[in-house]
Amino acid sequence: MVHDTDAEGQADVLRGLLYLACPDAPTSALNETAEAIAARSAAQAPPMEGVPEAELLTVRRSAEDPPRNLAGALLAGALLARVDLNGAQLPLADLSGAALDDSRLVGADLGGADLSRAQLHNADLTDVNLNAANLADAQFSGAKLLHADLTDAVLTRARFVGTNLTGARLVRSNLSGALLTHAFLVGANLSQASLNGGHLTGADLTRARLTGADLTRANLWDAVLLGADLREVDFGLANLRGVNIADADLTGARHFRLVSGITWDRYTQWPEGFAQRARELSEEFEPGAYRVRGGRAPDRSPAPT
Repeated sequence: MVHDTDAEGQADVLRGLLYLACPDAPTSALNETAEAIAARSAAQAPPMEGVPEAELLTVRRSAEDPPRNLAGALLAGALLARVDLNGAQLPLADLSGAALDDSRLVGADLGGADLSRAQLHNADLTDVNLNAANLADAQFSGAKLLHADLTDAVLTRARFVGTNLTGARLVRSNLSGALLTHAFLVGANLSQASLNGGHLTGADLTRARLTGADLTRANLWDAVLLGADLREVDFGLANLRGVNIADADLTGARHFRLVSGITWDRYTQWPEGFAQRARELSEEFEPGAYRVRGGRAPDRSPAPT
């Protein structure tokens, strides 16, 4: 006999399957049908007939229908391009390898979900909750993740080319090897995040907070760190050619190097012992703004394709 907790888990799985079969059905129909089937399955005898709640699946969803409840759903590899999942409840769902290109997930709850290898090109994930989610090797090129919560998320080798992450929260997230070329991270919080080996060429991190972040071996060529909080950041072997650190705070930063093309201004706060050396190596290209003339040649190794 199936226990209540087992029935609840079965209902979660069924909601996902019913959604795939009847994507236009009302949310209440999906919920009630899944729960009815799970309740029938909890009986000793196997269910021999359909549940009456299933008739509601033929009703088309209205514009006023509440958000989807797909918590714990098994949707691995599902084809969900251009779907409307705004406000959907998807915590702990398995969406690994799913195709969600051009989908709408504004305000959705995907906390703890598995989206590894998922395709989310041009998707709208504004205000989405991805706390502790697995997004390893996921594709977010052209997507919008404005003010998204990615705290403690796994984002290793994920691709964010041209992605808008303005105001996103990425505290303690693992972005090792991630591709963030020309990504927008204005005002994002990356405190204690790992960007080891990350590719941030041309990324905009204006006013971003990176306190205690790991940027070892990261490629920051021409990245904008205007007004960024870079206290206690580890820059070991990072490519800093052309970085803009005007008004940035580098107090306590480790392994920072003055290389050619770095731009700074009189408001830049340097690690201990760097202020005088920066003045000696730089030229003023406009009032109060300076560019480092010399320095070690940058790493020109290409980003992964």
